[in-house]
Amino acid sequence: MTDGPGYALADQDDEVVFDGPVQMLAGRNDRVVGYADQFRALRGYPRRTNAVLDAAGHYLPFEQPELFRTLTQDWLQRCGT
Repeated sequence: MTDGPGYALADQDDEVVFDGPVQMLAGRNDRVVGYADQFRALRGYPRRTNAVLDAAGHYLPFEQPELFRTLTQDWLQRCGT
Protein backbone atom coordinates (compact mmCIF):
# COMPACT_ATOMS: atom_id res chain seq x y z
CA MET A 1 0.00 0.00 0.00
CA THR A 2 1.52 3.34 -0.98
CA ASP A 3 -0.93 5.80 0.48
CA GLY A 4 -3.10 5.89 3.57
CA PRO A 5 -6.77 6.78 3.82
CA GLY A 6 -6.13 10.53 3.78
CA TYR A 7 -5.29 11.81 7.24
CA ALA A 8 -4.56 15.47 6.43
CA LEU A 9 -2.81 17.84 8.82
CA ALA A 10 -4.17 21.36 9.25
CA ASP A 11 -0.83 22.96 8.31
CA GLN A 12 0.40 20.56 5.64
CA ASP A 13 0.05 23.14 2.83
CA ASP A 14 1.83 25.96 4.70
CA GLU A 15 4.91 27.43 3.05
CA VAL A 16 6.88 27.51 6.33
CA VAL A 17 10.47 26.26 6.12
CA PHE A 18 12.13 24.53 9.06
CA ASP A 19 15.93 24.63 8.80
CA GLY A 20 16.72 22.18 11.60
CA PRO A 21 17.53 18.49 11.19
CA VAL A 22 14.48 16.34 10.49
CA GLN A 23 14.26 12.56 10.29
CA MET A 24 11.20 11.04 8.61
CA LEU A 25 10.80 7.30 9.04
CA ALA A 26 8.02 5.33 7.41
CA GLY A 27 7.16 1.70 6.80
CA ARG A 28 6.46 0.74 3.21
CA ASN A 29 3.78 -1.70 4.40
CA ASP A 30 1.97 0.81 6.62
CA ARG A 31 -1.74 0.20 6.10
CA VAL A 32 -2.76 2.84 8.65
CA VAL A 33 -1.36 6.08 7.21
CA GLY A 34 0.75 4.99 4.24
CA TYR A 35 4.18 6.35 3.43
CA ALA A 36 3.89 8.35 0.19
CA ASP A 37 2.41 11.51 1.73
CA GLN A 38 5.67 12.36 3.47
CA PHE A 39 7.28 13.25 0.14
CA ARG A 40 4.85 16.13 -0.45
CA ALA A 41 6.47 18.14 2.36
CA LEU A 42 10.08 17.95 1.15
CA ARG A 43 10.48 21.64 0.26
CA GLY A 44 9.65 22.73 3.82
CA TYR A 45 12.52 20.75 5.35
CA PRO A 46 15.85 21.34 3.57
CA ARG A 47 17.80 19.30 6.17
CA ARG A 48 15.45 16.35 6.05
CA THR A 49 16.45 12.69 5.87
CA ASN A 50 13.83 10.26 4.57
CA ALA A 51 13.85 6.53 5.14
CA VAL A 52 11.18 4.13 3.95
CA LEU A 53 11.75 0.74 5.56
CA ASP A 54 10.69 -2.07 3.28
CA ALA A 55 10.22 -4.71 5.97
CA ALA A 56 8.01 -2.61 8.26
CA GLY A 57 4.50 -1.28 8.58
CA HIS A 58 3.03 1.19 11.09
CA TYR A 59 4.99 -0.08 14.12
CA LEU A 60 8.60 0.65 13.13
CA PRO A 61 10.14 0.56 16.64
CA PHE A 62 8.82 -2.97 17.12
CA GLU A 63 9.20 -4.31 13.57
CA GLN A 64 12.71 -2.96 12.87
CA PRO A 65 14.09 -1.96 16.30
CA GLU A 66 17.80 -1.94 15.40
CA LEU A 67 17.35 0.13 12.26
CA PHE A 68 14.91 2.46 14.00
CA ARG A 69 17.39 2.95 16.86
CA THR A 70 20.31 3.63 14.51
CA LEU A 71 18.41 6.18 12.43
CA THR A 72 17.02 7.89 15.53
CA GLN A 73 20.47 8.11 17.14
CA ASP A 74 21.85 9.65 13.94
CA TRP A 75 19.09 12.28 14.00
CA LEU A 76 19.74 13.04 17.69
CA GLN A 77 23.44 13.57 16.95
CA ARG A 78 22.57 15.98 14.13
CA CYS A 79 20.33 17.85 16.60
CA GLY A 80 23.27 18.23 18.96
CA THR A 81 21.64 16.14 21.65
